[in-house]
Amino acid sequence: MSALTGLSGCLSTDNAREEKQSHSDATAELPPLAVDGNHLVTPDGTAVTLRGVSIVDPKRGSTTPNRGRSSEDVLAHLTDQTAGWYPTVIRIPVQPIDIGDTEHGVAPTPPAFTQAELETYLSSYLDPLVAQCAARNVYAIIDFHRDGEKIPWGSLREESINQSLQAEATVFWETVASRYADADHVLYEVYNEPTTPGMWGPTSDPAINDIWALFLTFMQPIVDTIRNHSDTVAIVGSPGWSTSPEGALLDPVTGGNIAYAYHVYPGHAVSKNRAWDGQTAGGGGVEAVYETHPLFVTEFGWRDYDDRWLGGTTADFGEPFMNWLESHDAISWTAWCADVWWEPAMFVQGAEPDEWLLRGADSGSDEDAGQFIKEQLAAAAADN
Repeated sequence: MSALTGLSGCLSTDNAREEKQSHSDATAELPPLAVDGNHLVTPDGTAVTLRGVSIVDPKRGSTTPNRGRSSEDVLAHLTDQTAGWYPTVIRIPVQPIDIGDTEHGVAPTPPAFTQAELETYLSSYLDPLVAQCAARNVYAIIDFHRDGEKIPWGSLREESINQSLQAEATVFWETVASRYADADHVLYEVYNEPTTPGMWGPTSDPAINDIWALFLTFMQPIVDTIRNHSDTVAIVGSPGWSTSPEGALLDPVTGGNIAYAYHVYPGHAVSKNRAWDGQTAGGGGVEAVYETHPLFVTEFGWRDYDDRWLGGTTADFGEPFMNWLESHDAISWTAWCADVWWEPAMFVQGAEPDEWLLRGADSGSDEDAGQFIKEQLAAAAADN
């Protein structure tokens, strides 16, 4: 059993501490997870496969009135078994752009937020959802959701990393990892999608080895910061929008309790070839990754519309990809995205803003992801 007790955040006033403690009342009947070989396991050694969905940034979701539903409303719906929803994990993307109130649509130059802004964000928006996940008896992934093509993590030519970006992530995890260190139902996704330089070649290529080696100088200190406070399972992405987890085969991230992220969409070459087990654009075989490490597909999704990367159908992408996801119990997953706006959206608004219709069932194309994902979660409920 675990409780959100004794969260060691950085708020300094008595009122802030009381506010933070108020989010610790809910108890999740969930054991803490660790990594053993290529599996996530409970303290008694039972292997666990997590399945769920991603929501939007909790502040973005709750401060956009015409979205119709707050983040807490959405999470309550997605974990309502009487409505047929059976996730075991909810992925919560925390965007620097929202922490620091940057203009939407802009990739902010790091640092995107101050310490004070981060602490206000956590107490106002993230604490309630972490506690709600505990009350709803589901695991929560806190995802440092940095993205944006114009913010490279390093330069191979200059053999340097983006130190300002690394510092931003370090400040985030210094605060977050200490704050939720005692929350047994929480996992961390260290950095959503590191962009360029990307791993666009096989791991046998010395240049790809060089990219991964440089990336470790960016990523390892961030993971070390987490480990200073917590042994929480940390999910690590890869250069090139987390599409090439095979870096783990070259030189694994150290610190223990490490899983690797894999992001897949219909427009990716591996999807067009249905070659998810094989070499991706950046590696030597995803199968070799999940045979040695836990693999967490923290983003995948589709919608039956014209989009280069996200457009696809259940028949052509969803069903075969789900068969692959379920082919090995070392692969966990969260589908993107349980929203009406963030694409590929699983819901569409009805006549009123707060009426959310599930694509593939109540609205949209029969080939959209929403209903299919819901059915897969229900079908797997007996295994969880």
